[in-house]
Amino acid sequence: MAGVGQVAPGAEAVITRELYDTLEQQTDLDIVSRVSVDQALAETGESPSTPVAVQALASKLGADAVLRCVITLFRERVGSHLSVSQPAAVGLDLWLYNGRDGRLLWTGSYHEVQRSLTEEVRTFPLYWERGARWLTAEELSSYAVTEVLKTLPPVHTDADGTKKDQ
Repeated sequence: MAGVGQVAPGAEAVITRELYDTLEQQTDLDIVSRVSVDQALAETGESPSTPVAVQALASKLGADAVLRCVITLFRERVGSHLSVSQPAAVGLDLWLYNGRDGRLLWTGSYHEVQRSLTEEVRTFPLYWERGARWLTAEELSSYAVTEVLKTLPPVHTDADGTKKDQ
């Protein structure tokens, strides 16, 4: 796919903020602070991409689960909200792991290069929903995170209120 790998500076901060905000709004999960996560990642010395690394990070944070995000595309629009020579584009892949055993619980992804109505007339409802304008990469990433996290399965609780995975 064209554009894969184009990740503008600052993309990680934008996507991370969107993930934190959306998780806090859409779920009742207890979210570990970004500062604590950054500190734990520095101490463990590796990304949570293997079951052992997931377990180490979860243990250090006292977390039941670990959410990993890889940004595959984050390109700013060139132009204004009325007209662009290059539309915004966002791509991200998410994995949710069980913190106890590193088992994969859920995956989600979202990839979009905003298109004009003349290119894709089927997008009219989406175009209208998002304000009938060209979005910035930050606006598109907010939409992307909200949409992908809608597919996150609900957290089930035992009778005593203890959270457990499916």
